[in-house]
Amino acid sequence: MPKPKQHKLEVGHSAGVEAVQHVVRLRHIPYGFFEKELSGYFSQFGDVKRVRVVRNKKGNHVGTAFVEFKDGAVAQIAAQTMDNYLLAENRLRCKLLGQDKVPKCIRRGKRFVKIARPGENRLIHAKQQSEDRTPEREKRRRDRFVDELQKRMAKVREMGINYEFDFETKLKEFLANE
Repeated sequence: MPKPKQHKLEVGHSAGVEAVQHVVRLRHIPYGFFEKELSGYFSQFGDVKRVRVVRNKKGNHVGTAFVEFKDGAVAQIAAQTMDNYLLAENRLRCKLLGQDKVPKCIRRGKRFVKIARPGENRLIHAKQQSEDRTPEREKRRRDRFVDELQKRMAKVREMGINYEFDFETKLKEFLANE
């Protein structure tokens, strides 16, 4: 008979997960209220442990955030006070979440997480592609190209096509002209 699954808290391996978390879910937050702004705003109620703004795959916010407080009473007061609060023409919806509703994104980790910006990697890659090649790198690239060309010529011969291309002499002429 297989063993029943035990939760990590029952086994004693907390792995950074606390037994009780006091998390408020915010919906309909206006654009511009990101992690640091929310932390600053909600710190007027008490100590804020973590803030997470939910984002789509392109890094833009979707209007939902989670704020974790150190104290449960503070979280309850913040949720009641800020529910239906009119903030930048948006009616803020706040709710204190039960322990089973706390999402994984806020259960552990830093106070703020690094926001993924897809364009950053594109700029880094473009810079790498546009920089000048070193002679060693150029020689490696050329050697790989010659090997690939020889493999293709072997495949052409296997198919029964009689085609000859003397790439080595053309390459030597090209390198002599450089």
